[in-house]
Amino acid sequence: MEQRYATSPEHLPGMDTAELRRRYLVQDLFVDDEVKAIYTHHDRIVLVGVSPVTKTLNLPTFPEIRSDFFFERREGGIVNVGGTGTVTVDGTEHRLTKGSCLYIGRGARAVALGSSDATGTQGAARFYMISAPAHTAYPTTLVEAGHGNVRELGDPATSPEHIPGMDTAELRDRYLVPDLFVDDEVGCIYTHHDRIVLVGVSPVTKTLDLPTFPEIRSDFFFERREGGIVNVGGTGTVTVDGTEYLLTKGSCLYVGRGARAVVLASTDATGTQGPARFFMISAPAHTAYPTTLVEAGHGNVRELGDPLTSNRRTLNQYIHEKGIKSCQVVMGVTTLHPGSIWNTMPAHTHDRRTECYLYFDVPDDARIIHLMGEPSETRHLVVGNEEAVISPSWSVHSGVGSASYSFVWAMAGENQSFDDMDGFAITEMR
Repeated sequence: MEQRYATSPEHLPGMDTAELRRRYLVQDLFVDDEVKAIYTHHDRIVLVGVSPVTKTLNLPTFPEIRSDFFFERREGGIVNVGGTGTVTVDGTEHRLTKGSCLYIGRGARAVALGSSDATGTQGAARFYMISAPAHTAYPTTLVEAGHGNVRELGDPATSPEHIPGMDTAELRDRYLVPDLFVDDEVGCIYTHHDRIVLVGVSPVTKTLDLPTFPEIRSDFFFERREGGIVNVGGTGTVTVDGTEYLLTKGSCLYVGRGARAVVLASTDATGTQGPARFFMISAPAHTAYPTTLVEAGHGNVRELGDPLTSNRRTLNQYIHEKGIKSCQVVMGVTTLHPGSIWNTMPAHTHDRRTECYLYFDVPDDARIIHLMGEPSETRHLVVGNEEAVISPSWSVHSGVGSASYSFVWAMAGENQSFDDMDGFAITEMR
């Protein structure tokens, strides 16, 4: 399986014809008696071409998607653009003439593709498939050619190849999120890396409603999304469709798809704790899980690191595959022990998920040196208190502070396996 990283429109003017074709054109997708696949980081779409000539072909899984079978966490649509053929899904055969479309739902295990008469006048079937992550299962369904709805019609993500050409200002503009918390406002950043939305809310003199935004084209924010909220400030409340949840500092609230009215407030903004500061990560969701609160320190606690390597830390997993249920959001909080300053060392990537950090409890006179980029060519960002960093799936994410600190980590993408990562020893990094 070939992988292609996501790109941004700003990079197009600098691309010559060869690079444009390499990035956006898919050639040789159909090879006789082979299954060809391209994984693009634009919405984690997989393009597949299958041309069974002398034999039927089984749809394999691929190491890049880290699943036991292809449709374990995916769905797909197949259109036949060649001669008549069959697609057999878990023992049920579907006949596809040219132009017919078969939807295959999440959970389908065995998929075999064959041609009805590869040596006849029509020739071999040529199955073209698009697949994307799925969070619920819909039934496998066939639509014959011409029987669908017929109509007569007349931030983008970035790639590791662009990092070497970026100066400090552009690196900060693309990957650092400062000023996310503004008093009595809802701050919001939409990144095309896994379509994550980062939200910061600091209610000081009034309660704040979570609005929808034109960029997500929905009647209300959680119409097709889920989210995890961690409070990094004073005690506050989040009211979801009339039910109030009290969030002390470090507590986490998962809000499921379908929640309509979300109201955020501080309990005592003028008191010693100050106003609440709610940090939220949201991603698309295809099914609804219940809104759930986990109080600070009550998640799955993991003690990591060693004082001798200056990275002794306590990690709280809140939203994860064995904790609060979600479609794809994974979220938690890590706190470094006094005297420890490194987080996540050795550094790692996870090619199937985007991760975002929010650093907090950073002293005013301290900063975090956050490493990013490919391990072979790293860059750094200097990060202050309550600033967030967007880490694309191809980028390492590791930081060292001039004092101890805490950070919220949150991920979304292909899977929810916390330990699905590719580590890099510090001696390998450049």
